[in-house]
Amino acid sequence: MTVLVVCSFIEPTVSVLWQASGKDTIIKTRLCVRIRYFGVPVSQSETKTSAKPKTQQPRRYKVILLNDDYTPQEFVVSVLRKVFRLTTDQASRVMITAHMKGSCVVVVLSKDIAETKAQEANEMGKQEGYPLQFTTEPEE
Repeated sequence: MTVLVVCSFIEPTVSVLWQASGKDTIIKTRLCVRIRYFGVPVSQSETKTSAKPKTQQPRRYKVILLNDDYTPQEFVVSVLRKVFRLTTDQASRVMITAHMKGSCVVVVLSKDIAETKAQEANEMGKQEGYPLQFTTEPEE
Protein backbone atom coordinates (compact mmCIF):
# COMPACT_ATOMS: atom_id res chain seq x y z
CA MET A 1 0.00 0.00 0.00
CA THR A 2 1.47 3.37 -1.01
CA VAL A 3 0.29 6.84 -0.07
CA LEU A 4 0.85 9.93 -2.18
CA VAL A 5 -0.23 13.29 -0.77
CA VAL A 6 -0.64 16.29 -3.07
CA CYS A 7 -1.45 19.67 -1.50
CA SER A 8 -2.73 22.52 -3.62
CA PHE A 9 -2.20 26.07 -2.36
CA ILE A 10 -4.51 27.53 -5.01
CA GLU A 11 -7.58 25.54 -4.01
CA PRO A 12 -8.41 24.78 -0.37
CA THR A 13 -8.35 21.01 -0.99
CA VAL A 14 -6.03 18.13 -0.29
CA SER A 15 -5.97 15.19 -2.70
CA VAL A 16 -5.00 11.81 -1.35
CA LEU A 17 -4.19 8.98 -3.78
CA TRP A 18 -3.60 5.46 -2.62
CA GLN A 19 -3.68 1.94 -3.94
CA ALA A 20 -5.85 -0.45 -2.05
CA SER A 21 -6.63 -3.91 -3.38
CA GLY A 22 -5.34 -2.94 -6.81
CA LYS A 23 -7.73 0.04 -7.19
CA ASP A 24 -6.67 3.67 -7.49
CA THR A 25 -8.86 6.00 -5.46
CA ILE A 26 -8.81 9.79 -5.17
CA ILE A 27 -10.45 11.57 -2.24
CA LYS A 28 -10.95 15.34 -2.16
CA THR A 29 -11.37 16.81 1.31
CA ARG A 30 -10.96 20.14 3.05
CA LEU A 31 -7.59 21.23 4.42
CA CYS A 32 -6.09 18.47 6.52
CA VAL A 33 -4.98 19.12 10.06
CA ARG A 34 -2.80 16.04 10.05
CA ILE A 35 -1.72 13.46 7.50
CA ARG A 36 -0.33 10.10 8.51
CA TYR A 37 2.74 9.01 6.58
CA PHE A 38 2.74 5.40 7.79
CA GLY A 39 1.35 4.00 4.54
CA VAL A 40 -2.19 4.28 5.92
CA PRO A 41 -4.59 6.50 3.96
CA VAL A 42 -6.27 9.37 5.79
CA SER A 43 -9.98 8.77 6.18
CA GLN A 44 -12.50 11.56 5.86
CA SER A 45 -13.30 11.37 9.58
CA GLU A 46 -9.69 12.24 10.43
CA THR A 47 -9.62 15.39 8.29
CA LYS A 48 -10.79 18.68 9.75
CA THR A 49 -10.73 22.28 8.68
CA SER A 50 -7.71 23.84 10.36
CA ALA A 51 -8.33 26.93 12.45
CA LYS A 52 -5.40 28.78 13.92
CA PRO A 53 -6.06 29.38 17.62
CA LYS A 54 -5.91 33.01 18.66
CA THR A 55 -3.50 33.79 21.45
CA GLN A 56 -4.54 36.38 23.96
CA GLN A 57 -2.29 39.20 25.01
CA PRO A 58 -1.37 39.04 28.69
CA ARG A 59 -3.46 41.27 30.91
CA ARG A 60 -1.76 44.59 31.63
CA TYR A 61 -1.57 46.26 35.05
CA LYS A 62 -1.28 49.92 36.00
CA VAL A 63 1.28 51.00 38.59
CA ILE A 64 -0.29 53.87 40.54
CA LEU A 65 1.47 56.42 42.72
CA LEU A 66 -0.64 57.47 45.71
CA ASN A 67 -0.22 60.94 47.18
CA ASP A 68 0.98 61.50 50.74
CA ASP A 69 1.84 64.75 52.47
CA TYR A 70 5.06 63.53 54.14
CA THR A 71 7.35 62.21 51.40
CA PRO A 72 9.55 64.97 49.90
CA GLN A 73 8.94 65.70 46.22
CA GLU A 74 12.63 65.30 45.36
CA PHE A 75 12.63 61.79 46.84
CA VAL A 76 9.51 60.80 44.86
CA VAL A 77 11.14 62.06 41.65
CA SER A 78 14.34 60.11 42.39
CA VAL A 79 12.36 56.89 43.02
CA LEU A 80 10.42 57.35 39.78
CA ARG A 81 13.68 57.89 37.89
CA LYS A 82 15.48 54.90 39.43
CA VAL A 83 12.71 52.30 39.49
CA PHE A 84 10.63 53.27 36.46
CA ARG A 85 13.41 54.88 34.39
CA LEU A 86 11.48 58.09 33.77
CA THR A 87 13.20 61.30 32.78
CA THR A 88 13.32 64.10 35.35
CA ASP A 89 10.59 65.98 33.47
CA GLN A 90 8.31 62.90 33.26
CA ALA A 91 8.88 62.03 36.92
CA SER A 92 8.08 65.62 37.96
CA ARG A 93 4.84 65.57 35.98
CA VAL A 94 3.78 62.24 37.51
CA MET A 95 4.60 63.49 41.02
CA ILE A 96 2.70 66.78 40.54
CA THR A 97 -0.32 64.97 39.07
CA ALA A 98 -0.41 62.57 42.04
CA HIS A 99 -0.09 65.53 44.42
CA MET A 100 -2.93 67.46 42.75
CA LYS A 101 -5.35 64.58 42.03
CA GLY A 102 -4.47 62.14 44.81
CA SER A 103 -3.06 59.43 42.52
CA CYS A 104 -1.43 59.04 39.12
CA VAL A 105 -0.74 56.12 36.77
CA VAL A 106 3.03 55.80 36.41
CA VAL A 107 3.32 52.96 33.87
CA VAL A 108 1.29 50.06 32.46
CA LEU A 109 3.10 46.70 32.44
CA SER A 110 2.47 42.96 32.64
CA LYS A 111 1.31 41.77 36.07
CA ASP A 112 4.60 40.33 37.34
CA ILE A 113 6.71 43.30 36.30
CA ALA A 114 4.17 45.84 37.58
CA GLU A 115 4.00 44.18 41.02
CA THR A 116 7.79 43.88 41.22
CA LYS A 117 8.34 47.55 40.34
CA ALA A 118 5.65 48.73 42.80
CA GLN A 119 7.17 46.60 45.56
CA GLU A 120 10.67 47.88 44.81
CA ALA A 121 9.49 51.51 44.94
CA ASN A 122 7.58 50.89 48.22
CA GLU A 123 10.71 49.34 49.77
CA MET A 124 12.82 52.35 48.77
CA GLY A 125 10.35 54.60 50.63
CA LYS A 126 10.38 52.34 53.71
CA GLN A 127 14.19 52.29 53.78
CA GLU A 128 14.20 56.08 54.00
CA GLY A 129 11.32 56.13 56.50
CA TYR A 130 8.71 57.66 54.18
CA PRO A 131 5.12 56.43 53.67
CA LEU A 132 5.57 56.39 49.88
CA GLN A 133 3.01 54.03 48.36
CA PHE A 134 2.60 52.48 44.92
CA THR A 135 -0.21 50.05 44.04
CA THR A 136 -1.15 47.94 41.04
CA GLU A 137 -4.52 47.30 39.47
CA PRO A 138 -5.68 45.73 36.18
CA GLU A 139 -6.03 47.97 33.19
CA GLU A 140 -9.54 48.16 31.73
